[in-house]
Amino acid sequence: MRVNLNNKVYNLFLIIALALFFSSVSKYVGADSKFRTALLKKFYIIGTGGINGVYYSLGSAIARLFNSRMEDILTISEPTNGSVSNIELLRSKEVTLALVQSDIAYDAYFGKGIFEGKPFPNLRILAALYSESVHLIVLNDSPIKTPLDLKGKQVSIGEEGSGTALNAKILLDECGIKSTDFHPKFLSLAKATDALKSGYIDAIFFTGGVPVEGFSLLSNEKPIRLISLPDYNLKIMLDGRPYFTSETILAGAYRGVTENVNTLGLRALLITTDSFESEKVETILQIIFSNSDYLTSISNMTESIDLKKALVGVDSKMLHQAAAAFYKSHGIF
Repeated sequence: MRVNLNNKVYNLFLIIALALFFSSVSKYVGADSKFRTALLKKFYIIGTGGINGVYYSLGSAIARLFNSRMEDILTISEPTNGSVSNIELLRSKEVTLALVQSDIAYDAYFGKGIFEGKPFPNLRILAALYSESVHLIVLNDSPIKTPLDLKGKQVSIGEEGSGTALNAKILLDECGIKSTDFHPKFLSLAKATDALKSGYIDAIFFTGGVPVEGFSLLSNEKPIRLISLPDYNLKIMLDGRPYFTSETILAGAYRGVTENVNTLGLRALLITTDSFESEKVETILQIIFSNSDYLTSISNMTESIDLKKALVGVDSKMLHQAAAAFYKSHGIF
């Protein structure tokens, strides 16, 4: 597990500086003042993803909303390697909340897949926020037409500890491609797009909400193409995996992409643990869903965050009890 150390140090200094500020101010104000109250601030840290992905921009936007709406809470967004890392950060209590793919959350809770023997029954879901799609990107003049053409190629499969890397492994396994059949590169999205543009790699896997900003930027510089997944492989991957869906990335999602692309999809979840204070759950869910237009626009997503879809792909056993009460009060649970 690798976390951006510079950012963690910055966050630590920020927390210490704020604490010292409020401590010094409290000498000059009464015990009942707002400054005195500020001494009692709680700190939320949201585990997100790479700085060029939707998780980071969305997590940062959520943090700004929380800070503007809750006077007793200071929220900080933390860039991370992605979903798998966020599970371990949440398990070790290094973050309070996290953005995680639905498949990763499911496997972690039940101790399946890469979490075999390490179940995380304390994990709790607060909301499903939007759909994510598995992207397989190549330059337009690439000879790669199907996943099978990746054999012998240099392929970025996401950072170690990311949901993207796990999705890529599952997809390639189902397509009959072994890890020894190609040359995997564990790159951040920013490094991967630079490497593809420069010809150092041949393809990029990435799981994210459409449009992925890094691919939008890349398509403005180089013509790109998305690879559709074969229908029979999609069917196999969907069978027995309730957290996966069949998704279509529409033509025009990226500059120069003129055909619809069939791929694998899942949901982006906001998660926490069962120890997260119930009295704050309704507040933060109300903040998120009443400001969905703001969050969608800041995160550069085409799909709106919708209260009516907040439980899509969510196993009810994994839902925080206060979140369940919130959704019952809105008639959707």
